[in-house]
This record gives sequence, C-alpha cells and structure tokens, in this order.
Amino acid sequence: MSRFNTEDICNDCEGRERAHQKYQKAHDKELAEVMAGNMNYPGIGCPAELYLTPAKTKRFEELQQKFPEIQFELAQDSMFDGEQGLFASVERKGMAITNPFTSECGRFDVDPYKVYELSSRVAKHLVSFNKSLTQDHIDLMQEWGLLCSEKSLDDKAQVALLESFLEKNGLMGQFLDHARGEANG
Repeated sequence: MSRFNTEDICNDCEGRERAHQKYQKAHDKELAEVMAGNMNYPGIGCPAELYLTPAKTKRFEELQQKFPEIQFELAQDSMFDGEQGLFASVERKGMAITNPFTSECGRFDVDPYKVYELSSRVAKHLVSFNKSLTQDHIDLMQEWGLLCSEKSLDDKAQVALLESFLEKNGLMGQFLDHARGEANG
C-alpha cells in the first residue's frame, strides 16, 4: 500500500516511494492521522514523478538540472500536441504550459519569451522532453501490437504476454491502477 495515497503498489514502486524526498512527510502524516483515530486517511497525494518509469524520471531530473532557475512541474492530465497524459510543464498565469511555442489554449504560435518569459533554449528542451514522452507511448503501443500480431495465443498465453510486457517496461503499476479505476468507475 502506498504511503502517499490509497493505491496498492508493487514492491518496485514501494522502493521508489521510500526513496522519494516526500516519503517521510507522508509517513509521519499518515501515522499522526491513524493515531488520531482516522482509519480512512487518503494520504497526502502521490507526487506525479512517481508515475513515470525510472528512465523517464531520470530524463525529467536532467531537464531540471539543466535549468535550475526554472520551476518545472509534472502536470497530470495535461495536453501536449493533442495527447493527454503526464507531461512536464511550467506554470504561467495559473496554467500548466507544456508547449511554450503555443498559446495557453494551444491554438496559436507564440514567442515563448514574450508570452511566458522563457528563453527559446528552455522552451525547446521542454518541448523535446514532452515529445519524448509521447514517442515512448507510441513506441510501446507499436511494440505491443507487433507482439500480438506475431503470435496466435489463447487467453491465458495473452495474459502472460501482457504481464511480461508491462513488467519489462515498468508499467505494471500504472496498468493495474487504470484497470482498478475502470472497474470502479
């Protein structure tokens, strides 16, 4: 069970949680709530970066280290090039900006410096990072499609193949969370 929220998580994700800088805060807050009798405490909320695979987390950290003066955030359910998901952003005027070369609504091209006070270099790196997340998703879907098309499998074999594919790509926790949401939703 996650310390950040009420999700069931695998051992790998638990290890990543324990290594996170906010873990002790989440642990202490949960303990205080339980000691106060609140057995339904929902947690402080899972940091968005824990929903990224370790490789994507490393790339996000590299983006932050390259531009320490910029406050990058990971925005869940944000839009980037027509895709909805978890993307890096900068907050401007209360909006999570994932592509500083477009207007807040994404309809018009803009100068990132004039509109968001971001240099072209920063804007290009932010867009490049977000494109890499989108491309990773496309690559995974294509790989899964190829795996399925190459094999004529019964249901049990398909489930085993899916589990192997998700584990290999560090996506099992996200898949299970999505499946639970669909079942409860």
